[in-house]
Amino acid sequence: MNYLEHETEVKYVDGLLAHSQEWQWLIEKIQERFEVKEVDSWEEYLNESIAMRKMFQYFVKVLEVCDGEWKYRKVIHAEMWEIAKFYIGKISLDACMQKVSYNVCKLFLLCVWITKLEKKDNEFEILYDIRLLSEKNYFQLINCESLREHEQEIMGYTETFQVRGMEVPLKCLEDNINQMEYLSDHDFLERYENVIVSYNAFSYQRIDEQECKTWQEEYLLDMLKVSFIGKKIQPMFTGSNGNVPEISMWSKDILKDMKNYFQDIRADFVLETISYFLFSTEPSKRIKLLHCRVLSEVIKREEEHFKIFNSSSYVFLACMHKDKQMKECGQEAEYINLLQEIQKWEEPDRILKLKEDGYPTSRIQKKKKQRSTWKISSKK
Repeated sequence: MNYLEHETEVKYVDGLLAHSQEWQWLIEKIQERFEVKEVDSWEEYLNESIAMRKMFQYFVKVLEVCDGEWKYRKVIHAEMWEIAKFYIGKISLDACMQKVSYNVCKLFLLCVWITKLEKKDNEFEILYDIRLLSEKNYFQLINCESLREHEQEIMGYTETFQVRGMEVPLKCLEDNINQMEYLSDHDFLERYENVIVSYNAFSYQRIDEQECKTWQEEYLLDMLKVSFIGKKIQPMFTGSNGNVPEISMWSKDILKDMKNYFQDIRADFVLETISYFLFSTEPSKRIKLLHCRVLSEVIKREEEHFKIFNSSSYVFLACMHKDKQMKECGQEAEYINLLQEIQKWEEPDRILKLKEDGYPTSRIQKKKKQRSTWKISSKK
């Protein structure tokens, strides 16, 4: 449920390209495939909104090529069509409000209204955005002038529906509109330290996150939802509608602002690592050594070698060695300890892997590698 089958998708795209004026068949399919339930809490709405956003996207695209009206068996789907008409300017906000009765659709209209006001002041195309309701300090990233002009109307509309759990998102929205700045919270880094400062921090981590963080905290945890393949960052999901997380948002300026916001080595561990893979910016000595420490600690615990070789700190330090950026660490205890641990390995395949990845090997390891290579050659 809550998606269209491939054949339907193909027919839908063909219809858009041909500027078709007949879409009743799609309305029937969407009513058949998409189920949206009424809600009485913000949490329930967030769950239902996943399907609603997909439905909304279909409706907006159709309205861009066709101005028809259709028959509906389900009222929620009919109300979603009206919200799509409001989004593209076919009907006024007041007219849309009069046609929307379900709480779930009123909440969706609220979010679309906020998105439209965002679009008016900012140079980006987006169908639906709730970051003003979920990320503190988000006003720092966008212009909120139109939202300030309509603040009373927006807050007044929220009084037309009774939904539990709206206090937090509405407070976040008000704070963003009124440019209420939240400073770095030391407890945040304490809470997530074990997943942030880890030998495999960048490993598509799914993290149980608290409600309504600052955008800086949101972005930092999002950066743990990637992995490294060679010297490239791989998002958790990649599709035609974008990536999750959206790594294109992590500009040099954003990373710099986040460093200034946190001013903490735990955050820098993430930010400087990401900056290296995105922009080839050399990390500081202390971040290189922190990677050395967390990697050597897990090697001492005799973790499986497969996990070590595929861990983000191992990949990061391999890149550092290949780029010849470890020279300044040569006399530091953390780096020496790491080399001592990996140079205990005697298995030829592990030694070969170290060599391929640019890690220094001991004389004994080099001899073992040579013997192993000689044996393979002689068998041929």
